[in-house]
This record gives sequence, C-alpha cells and structure tokens, in this order.
Amino acid sequence: MIGYESDEMMPLHFFYDFQHSVREDARVTKSHALGGGFHHVFDTLREKLTWGSFLAFHLITLPLSCIGSFKRRDGGDLRATLDPIMESLGFVRPVETGPNCAIYRSPQASMATYSGPEGLPGFQTFRLAGQDSARLRRVLGQLGCESSLRVEVDEWRPPLASGG
Repeated sequence: MIGYESDEMMPLHFFYDFQHSVREDARVTKSHALGGGFHHVFDTLREKLTWGSFLAFHLITLPLSCIGSFKRRDGGDLRATLDPIMESLGFVRPVETGPNCAIYRSPQASMATYSGPEGLPGFQTFRLAGQDSARLRRVLGQLGCESSLRVEVDEWRPPLASGG
C-alpha cells in the first residue's frame, strides 16, 4: 500500500506487519519509495487509522489549535501522567490506544498525541484544538503544573494576536 506524507508528494510505502503484531493487530511501518530502511510508525493499524481520522475529520475542523510536545522529565511513561490530568479536566478517551498515541475529547476541546514506537521515551507531540484560546490555555496550564511534565507549544493555528 502506498501513502503520502502531507508535507511532501514523494510516496511512502506503508507496510502492515501481521507477523510482528502488537495487541492482536498489525504493526505499521514505512519505507521511502526509493528504498531504505523500515521505520515503525504506529504500534497497530487500528491506531493509525483512528488517529489519522480523528486528526483529519475532527481536530482540523475546530477553529483554533496549537501544536507542540510533551516531555516527561524522567523519561517515564508519559501516558501515566497525561491520562489522569486529562480525565480531571473532563476529557474522555473515546478509543483505547497503546502507549505511543492517545485521543482525548471533551465538549470544549480535543487532543491527539503521538510518538512513533521508536521515539524518545516519555516524549509525544500533540495537537490540541477547540473553540477558544482560553480553554486551550487552561488545559495547557494544568498540564504544565505537573512537575514531571514539560509542555512546549510550537505553533498556534491560526496565529494568535499579540497578547492573545
């Protein structure tokens, strides 16, 4: 099966490895169309499809979003830190995922996190989206208050006005 990265038009070959399954599903790997090594992209095909659909059909439809990363300072289990905080803020996980990606949803905001299976321990990128910056900043502030977690926002879409 051939897939395309969003930022470039060079095809990437995606492979679904049923012989090295994770949680009773195929591991997803990719390789550049011109050859090269394989890189694990998602633990399972189910996670790849769910995460991609949530991003494409929900997160990007919300009027405001921010993109950044979470890093657990000790390199430990990031989801063990994120899940209880997100739950306390009223988010649910509509789909069960493994340790390398997560989907969180609430009536006011939604978030998807991701780190490939070969990524840095305790590190995931995220996209948090919602109706207004106040709600998104509140979520980020609560996450930033956790002493073991470093929150970094790289970009707001659309860009926030100065002081916004």
